[in-house]
Amino acid sequence: MRLREGKRRYRLLVLATGALWLLAAAAAGGLPRTQPDAGQLLATLLTALFAVAVCATLGLQAGAELALGGAGRAEGAVRGFLQAAAGIPSVALGAALLIAWSDLLHLPGGIWLAALGLGLLNLPAVVLQVAEGFHGHGEIAEAALALGADATQAARAVFPAARRDMGQALLQAAGRSLGEAALVALLAGSLAAQGEGALRAGATLAATLWYLEMQGRIGTSEAFWPVALLLALAALAAGISELLFEPRQEGLTR
Repeated sequence: MRLREGKRRYRLLVLATGALWLLAAAAAGGLPRTQPDAGQLLATLLTALFAVAVCATLGLQAGAELALGGAGRAEGAVRGFLQAAAGIPSVALGAALLIAWSDLLHLPGGIWLAALGLGLLNLPAVVLQVAEGFHGHGEIAEAALALGADATQAARAVFPAARRDMGQALLQAAGRSLGEAALVALLAGSLAAQGEGALRAGATLAATLWYLEMQGRIGTSEAFWPVALLLALAALAAGISELLFEPRQEGLTR
């Protein structure tokens, strides 16, 4: 009962904070004179979805095999590398990808390159989190290994039991992708060359806010809709997380 009351109070606090922030922003910068930009919202959703797809394709199986001994004697080195890679600043990763993509491969940048960069940015953390989740279902893996399965087959046996852990890892990757600005701005194209119109057509909401900050217009009404939409997406992600993981958490607290 106390857990549910705490969650209700937390929701009310989040809603009240968001409402007060929007009112303060509207009072300081004036009421918004424009409609929400559908291009910014679409670009934000597409980059986050593609980043999650990259993490799911490359990270889930890798995390499972890492937890079940698939790395062999190099497990310690692999974990150390992933922990170091998870702490790489997004600006540094974006600059490295931009050099490799544009200078070495001579390929044009764009929003899809930014989405790929977001996927690579979140991949080490996803692999580590999935590996930790699989450790909680070690008895299933041990049974599969005892029956003669290899690490890959044992990982597939644990997948149904660890689906919540994998979903949580991917949801956190999506949340980080929604709010990432520096990497997107680097890989989607030059801010100075594109200008405001190109950013509105192809940049994410967070990158647009960064552009407004660079221009000294973050306190104007132009920032109202990007901030409001980002808050709405964050609330939606929190709601999805609660729907997916609340039954398990309540069951553990009873």
